[in-house]
Formats: sequence, C-alpha cells, structure tokens
Amino acid sequence: MRGRKRIISLVAVLSVILVFSGVFASGLVDVSKLSLFGGGVEPLSPQVEATVTITPATVVGDYEYSPEYNIGNNFTVDVNVELAVGANLFTWQVNLTWNPAILNFSLVQEYGPFLRGTDSPNGTSGWINRNPATYVTIAVVNNTAGYAAIAETILDKRPDAAGVTGSGRVVSVNFTVVDYGWTEIQVSSLGRLPTTLLNNTGGALEFTSGICWFDNRITGDVDSDGIVFLSDASELRTRWLSTPTSGPYARSADLDLDNLIFLSDASIVRSNWLRTRP
Repeated sequence: MRGRKRIISLVAVLSVILVFSGVFASGLVDVSKLSLFGGGVEPLSPQVEATVTITPATVVGDYEYSPEYNIGNNFTVDVNVELAVGANLFTWQVNLTWNPAILNFSLVQEYGPFLRGTDSPNGTSGWINRNPATYVTIAVVNNTAGYAAIAETILDKRPDAAGVTGSGRVVSVNFTVVDYGWTEIQVSSLGRLPTTLLNNTGGALEFTSGICWFDNRITGDVDSDGIVFLSDASELRTRWLSTPTSGPYARSADLDLDNLIFLSDASIVRSNWLRTRP
C-alpha cells in the first residue's frame, strides 16, 4: 500500500518515460504498485505544510541595458522546497506555468541536491545508483500552452524507506526568451499534472507556493508597446493608489515593485519619457 500511494503523482510521466529508460527493467521501481499496472489507489489527504519557491523571485532586466534578457537568450531559475518540522519528502512533481508568448521552456538544467539526501542505495530517478552521470529527466513540456511538469522520486522499495527532511533545491530549469514583455512563472496546483509533494507513506503534503516575475521591458514601458509615452501615463492613472489587495492593481504597472502604484512609478515613466525599444 505504501509503494502504491507514494508514487501516484508520477504515474503520468513515469509510465511513459521511465519504461523507455530501462529503470523499470532494473527493478528499482516496483511496476506492480503503479496504478496503471494494478488496482486503484486510496485518495491522498493533506497532512503537513511545505513551501515551494522559485529563485530568483524576480528576473528583471531592461531590454536595452540588459542584453542577457534579449530575445533568444537563456536564463535559469531554481525550484526549492522547504518542509515543516516533522515532514519528509519522497516524491515530488512540480508544474510550472508561464506565458508562452514571452518564454519557452528550454531544458531541465539539473536536478537539485535536496532529494539526493536519501539513504537509498539506488539514489533517485534523477540520480540513479548515486551516479551523477546516470540520470533520467522526467518532464512533460508544452511550450504552446506554457507549462512543464517535472518530477523525481526516491528509488527505494524497502517498507521502511525514509524520505528527506529539511529544505533545499529540487531542480534548476532553463528558459529561452522569445519576445519582449513580462510574465509570471508560477508553481501551479492545477492542470492535468498539478504540483504534488508526497512523503514516504504516500501522504500528500499541503503546500504554499511563490512565483517568479520575468520582465525585460525597457524601463517605464507600462503597456509593453515598446515606447514610453502617453499610454503608459494613462495606465498609471487608471491604477493610481492601488495595491495588490485593493483597487485595479497590476504588477506590470508597479514599476518599482513596491506593491503600490504611486509617485515613484510616475517618476520612472517621466525619467524615461519617449524612450523606445531598440
């Protein structure tokens, strides 16, 4: 029952990817415990809280003065997990979403060291047999819809197999800039492959999550049209004095990211008046 519950969130990706990688054949994953090959599973119920974050939380660079964020360039963000005291992590699946008109998912840069803290002699699906050169990337990516589900599990069928505790980086992912503008990169709990964290008994960890804000607009271009002009001032006026919890606030108009549309944002527009995107 333990094995059946602990890997249910990985069924959609493991059954497609690992079967071709030879991991099933190695005996490291008990195929009979997967729901696609066996009976039904008991519903998972939240047990403990965890926090999933993306770092850096902001990736902001003026298109003209930060050429590393021009169209065609790549950048990397880390996905981290912090567990509450008493919680452990055995299996994780993180679903990232973004605006595909601005970014494309490029690749899984590296599985992080957090789950590698396992005492399993078999390592994890991202670090098989504790050999950094032998790994399997478990990911389902859709750059048209703008989502990527990435997963990793400890490879251990022992009934007393333990999860990992504490906090750390679980994965680093690379994005390619495809256009000018802004987007949030979010950890999503929705969709066909939602973010799911499981402990060593298969219990689902209740979690909160943060976002990464990507913005490569020229400074002051509130409406992303490539020029700082009247429409930008008008957008600020429409959202004047608003905050994330009151009024028609929009982070895209909060140029100094202080959670208030006010004089400092208007000053930024004024200082960049008539600038155009190169």
